[in-house]
Amino acid sequence: MIRLAQILGKNLWWMAATALLAFFSHGAGLALVAVAAYLIAKASTVQSSADLALAITGVRAFATFKVVIRYVERYVGHLATFRTLTRLRTWFFDRISRVPMPSFERATRGGLLESITTDVDILSSFPLRAAVPPAVAAMTVVAGAILLGWIDPVLAAPVAVGSGIASLGLAGISRWAIGPTSAELGRTRSEMSSATVEMLDGIEDLVAAGREDLLADRLDAFDTREANQTLKLSILRAISKSLVLVIASATAITAFAIAVPMVTASTLDPLLLAVIPLVCIAAFEAVEPLTAAAEELQASRVAMRNLDALTAVVEPAVPDLVRPPATPTAVAFHEVSFAHQGGPPLLDHLNLEIEGGSHVGITGANGSGKSTLVELLLGWHQPTRGEITIGSVDVAKAHPAEVAALVGVVLQPDHVFDSTVADNLLVANAEATTDSMMDALSSMDLRDTAETDLLTRPTGPDGSSLSGGERQRLMTARALLTEAPVLVLDETLAQLDQTTARKVMRTIRERRRGLTTIFISHEAEKLVGLDRMVDLGSVNGAGNAHEGSTPQSR
Repeated sequence: MIRLAQILGKNLWWMAATALLAFFSHGAGLALVAVAAYLIAKASTVQSSADLALAITGVRAFATFKVVIRYVERYVGHLATFRTLTRLRTWFFDRISRVPMPSFERATRGGLLESITTDVDILSSFPLRAAVPPAVAAMTVVAGAILLGWIDPVLAAPVAVGSGIASLGLAGISRWAIGPTSAELGRTRSEMSSATVEMLDGIEDLVAAGREDLLADRLDAFDTREANQTLKLSILRAISKSLVLVIASATAITAFAIAVPMVTASTLDPLLLAVIPLVCIAAFEAVEPLTAAAEELQASRVAMRNLDALTAVVEPAVPDLVRPPATPTAVAFHEVSFAHQGGPPLLDHLNLEIEGGSHVGITGANGSGKSTLVELLLGWHQPTRGEITIGSVDVAKAHPAEVAALVGVVLQPDHVFDSTVADNLLVANAEATTDSMMDALSSMDLRDTAETDLLTRPTGPDGSSLSGGERQRLMTARALLTEAPVLVLDETLAQLDQTTARKVMRTIRERRRGLTTIFISHEAEKLVGLDRMVDLGSVNGAGNAHEGSTPQSR
């Protein structure tokens, strides 16, 4: 887990502090057991309680110390976990924000959610549940061996040998039985989470078709698999814990058997005979958590691999880029061809030049490459040949943050966050004022009689409380707040009637006067008053869109 250690950095000191405090707690427990056993044995041989004063004081001191140090250890341990969780989430979101969009094409929403939540949570527990227990067990066993060795060096051997056998046995069971079963259970839960999220997204369609049973049957199948795997894992864990108890008992009996002849030979104080087996059993209290620690270690390795795989393709970090001033910026596609791996060409020798400050409409039938054109412009895909430039910037060579600073975009699947209208607008411009937000909403014909409540209006999950037209206009208002040099609107008018579409088009043209704006739509009749219209289907394939199109005004 070197990779995780590198990520946590200074947070490892919290892990070390937790391990040390846990050892002090177990050490106090060892001392308490030893002194208490000695006190009970000695009480049967003395006439006055004064002879027991020192032992009584020791019991009280160690008991109090154990309680206090246990509380401090728990407090520091949970603090370490929360700091680790904060560090991991910060690292993960920093990494994933720089992963190119095509890397997520084959990932399901449920699978991504599982990685973002479950895997990060597993790693956040690594210090407390996987790293600390082995260190504490080693220190506690050594302390127990030293304590018994102080009584007689021979008595240290049973604890050392017994703990070694228990550790090896637990490691074997965890590696060959518990680990694979736990991993299998984790995959089942991941698949169940993914399937649940995906099917809940379409629950309305299932209900409308009267096929709710599809979701119920699928979840029932997952639940059965999970129950069987959980039962198997519980049995293996019980066997593992029983192994520790058996070895601990055998160690105590062995140590006691070694001590009896010493007492007979008068080389060992009989009062210590009760101390020896109890110290052995107390030392093994720190060994028992190794089962869960080994399981947690394997789960952490899998989680780390999952997160690394999810963020494997990462662009180099760059300083925060300031959005350039909104000035006329040209866009050009030079001999651009593109095809998905193993698929037919979507774009073939496309030449398209869009003058800076112009308003251009791009139309075409479904499958003509309109959405692909947008994804290439944003740098989400690289063309198989050709060059795409925004002003003087070559998209293929630019950092994604640089492209994002130049291009604002409204896509068909753009996400509306489950918050308020204001929060969704602030995503585009964190410094937007109330007046500027209301102005953008007004320009999209979204202001109503309850103007004071509009910004605080809940949008619902992915805009579910908005109509299709309201959702699309909110997305457009959000894009307008960016004041990007280039704005691409992909099917922005699809949910609007002809009258509203014309009004929105007029507003966008006025607000974007002198700034490059590209409208993507399969409904050419809604694109009015533009400088140029381009039919992508007619120019895709060694065509020249700049020469082959004519200005259009309506």
